[in-house]
Amino acid sequence: MKAKDLIALAGVIIAAIALIPPFVQLLSEKTEPVNTVTTKERETVYTIQQSTSSPASRPVASNTKGSSASETIANPRPQNILRSDAIAVLIVNEHNRIDWTLSDQIKSILQRKEYKVSTPSLFTSSFVTKGQFERLFNGDDSGKAQLLQLSQYCKEGFFGKKIVSFTENPDLENVITATVKLEIHIISSITGTIQKSISLTAKGPGFSRDDAEKIAIERVLEDAVGKL
Repeated sequence: MKAKDLIALAGVIIAAIALIPPFVQLLSEKTEPVNTVTTKERETVYTIQQSTSSPASRPVASNTKGSSASETIANPRPQNILRSDAIAVLIVNEHNRIDWTLSDQIKSILQRKEYKVSTPSLFTSSFVTKGQFERLFNGDDSGKAQLLQLSQYCKEGFFGKKIVSFTENPDLENVITATVKLEIHIISSITGTIQKSISLTAKGPGFSRDDAEKIAIERVLEDAVGKL
């Protein structure tokens, strides 16, 4: 091959190489962008999926239009299986909050008497704060129990109110006396009427309010064993 032919061939090669970058850029512009997902985005998606798929993590629905009335009673947890033959226990304190400890203690007394008892965690806090508990505790016979489908969860409700008061003993320095009154109404889950009322009262001394209340509650529970 002659020298002038080599020079011409080299020129063609150089021209071809010069065309490569524009051609590659043109291809990249026409290619669909890759849908990349960052680590943070993957974590967000996982959190959303986990919160919507796990029954225990779902928030309790409020009693709004379109939601079933029973959603304001029961927590959607695996252990809250429908037991229409059981007794439901719920004790509320003077601040209109569920007293989980005392509810469990009353439940234990009933279980020792061989009653079938639902766990107190069956009930939601909104059942109390939205006034459903108060209406049933007072013996509401207007059909509220049926509206709430209470009979799906129990045959009777042992609904109680705990009230605590304190007095100082002038004869004993630094001694405080706690008076605990526990009023229990046994409510029919079908009619919502009061089947029976039980009133328990006890006093307890202590050097602090907590100690005095603890002793008074222990005495209330001792009395409850014979009356429930």
